[in-house]
Amino acid sequence: MKYSPYIKPRKRARTQVVLPKSFYFKRFRLIIPKFLKIFSALVLIVFLLTIVFKTSVFNLQTENIEIKGSGFFVDEREFKEKVYSYTLGKNITKLNTPKIEAELLKEFPSIKDIDIQRRLPPHLIISIEERTPLFAVHNENSNDVYMIANDGYVLGKVNERY
Repeated sequence: MKYSPYIKPRKRARTQVVLPKSFYFKRFRLIIPKFLKIFSALVLIVFLLTIVFKTSVFNLQTENIEIKGSGFFVDEREFKEKVYSYTLGKNITKLNTPKIEAELLKEFPSIKDIDIQRRLPPHLIISIEERTPLFAVHNENSNDVYMIANDGYVLGKVNERY
């Protein structure tokens, strides 16, 4: 059947299906438990993050810091004092380990590399790689002997007892 360009066909009236109220209540009852689960999970996450970042549970004490690899060319007592000044009483999650590594390398030139690892519950592991002396150089003017590392770094004067 062809329509005239001047006469538009009638649109059919759509009838709306009216759903019973019980249908909406059933949907509502299905949505509420999901919403409560999501909401309670979010509250739990916020609570745990508050515990981790705000309480003193994750603060470092001296028995939680382990230092490996020091002792021959690095004075262990002096090194521990420096590490404690940077870390004691601070939250392990807020420690800036690259900055601490850089500061310790600057303070102790006989250290070749430092690796700081964080473990939970708060435990800090500091691994040190010391420079190894390759040879000694004698200065005839001052009668001192200096140790030179294998990468060309001067480790310092040799004590008289050696």
